[in-house]
Amino acid sequence: MLRLRETLAARLPLDFRVLYRQFLLRVVGARWAAGLVFNVFAAALEGFQRFDLSNRAQMLAPLVRGPLSVILVMYGYGLRQMGIALLLGQTCCYIATYIYCRRVFPELRLSPRNIHLGGLVRFFPTPARPSAG
Repeated sequence: MLRLRETLAARLPLDFRVLYRQFLLRVVGARWAAGLVFNVFAAALEGFQRFDLSNRAQMLAPLVRGPLSVILVMYGYGLRQMGIALLLGQTCCYIATYIYCRRVFPELRLSPRNIHLGGLVRFFPTPARPSAG
C-alpha cells in the first residue's frame, strides 16, 4: 500500500505535493490539537455512562462531513475544501460533546483562575526515591 502511494505521489508535480502536504499537515495538526482538549469532555461523558450522548456527538462529524464533501465534489472543489469540511464536521462534534458534558455535569467550571500549581503536583507527583538503607 505504501509503495502504491509513493508511486502515485511521484507522478504529481513537486509544487503540488509540497502545497498540499503543508495544508494537510495543518489540518491534521489542528484536528489533533482540538482532540487533545475536547476528548477530555468525551471521556467525562463516558465516565458518567452517558454513551447515548457520546455516540450522538460522535455521529455528528460524519453526518456533517459526508454531505458537505459530496456537495464540494459536485461543484468541482478539491482537496483543500474537503479538508476544511473535515474540520467543520469535527468542530461540530467537539461543540456537541462540550454542550452534552455541560448538560450532564453543570457544576463544571473552566477558568484560568482554577489552574493551580498544587493541582499539577497532584496529577504528576515526583517519583519516590529509593533509600540506601
